[in-house]
Amino acid sequence: MNNTVEADPGYFAITLNTSVKVEMTVKEHAALYRITFPRNLTTPTSKNSSALPYTPVILFDLTDLPETRINGTIGVSWKPSKGRFYGSGTFVPSFGLGTYDAHFCADAYAASENFIVDGGVFMNNRAGSRPNQEPVTIVPNGNTPLVPAGAWLKFAAPPDDEIYLRVAVSLYSAERACELIEFEFRDLEKGNYGNTFELTRRAAQDLWREKLSVIEISSTGVSTELSTVFWSGAYRAMISPQDYTGQNPLWESDEPYYDSYYCIWDSFRSIHPLLTLVDPQSQTRMVRSLIDIYRHEGKRPRRYDK
Repeated sequence: MNNTVEADPGYFAITLNTSVKVEMTVKEHAALYRITFPRNLTTPTSKNSSALPYTPVILFDLTDLPETRINGTIGVSWKPSKGRFYGSGTFVPSFGLGTYDAHFCADAYAASENFIVDGGVFMNNRAGSRPNQEPVTIVPNGNTPLVPAGAWLKFAAPPDDEIYLRVAVSLYSAERACELIEFEFRDLEKGNYGNTFELTRRAAQDLWREKLSVIEISSTGVSTELSTVFWSGAYRAMISPQDYTGQNPLWESDEPYYDSYYCIWDSFRSIHPLLTLVDPQSQTRMVRSLIDIYRHEGKRPRRYDK
């Protein structure tokens, strides 16, 4: 829906054309989503057949945006009070050679003891459910063209019109991703859904406020639009590379590990000199990470000049 986007460091929200609002915030390794449904929705009955169906369905699709998935697995398990998605896939990187494996885990919650009514997996144009609530897994097989595949859960109307999802991605395994969400959002097991979301949002904003506090500008005579562009650029300069220390599946090391050195043949001219000034601790850890990559892989970034 137009003019509904909200974007702050550590928080993003958008309202869809269906009036469903989706909000998201983050911790170090995992994200928390809050999906709020409009309160005027009702479940259709024989006396009110024109009412909108209010039995939300959430699905996870293994397909990545550039459709590079080679193979993968997807599963879902649930109890009446909580549902879990988990899966893995092998993908082709946007830059670089070979393939990489990515794994995810996601738990769904609502303020109700019996809000999940069904679930299952789908592949291509066929979907199935498993009423015995046992985990199910599929392997798409790497068919060409790419076969859509994923998992789904169907919910009863949540009493407060909100569904929460805690989500994590891991380069190790889906089990490791599940461990991350269980650790970083363990308060959700106590039913503190809304409070956990707001506390997480404030903590993320406080961390970004501290990170950006090393920069000071004089805005005298400067338009609000230009100031917004400046601070947005400073924020984005600190998003990547990303600290994956302790999450590298290729080797064990006591050194930091950073990933997403996106276009380092260009960023060494811009982002990294800036980080040397405004965040020297992180920049030092990135250099140590690159040295450790060379130590284990025998490769280092190389400057190419035309």
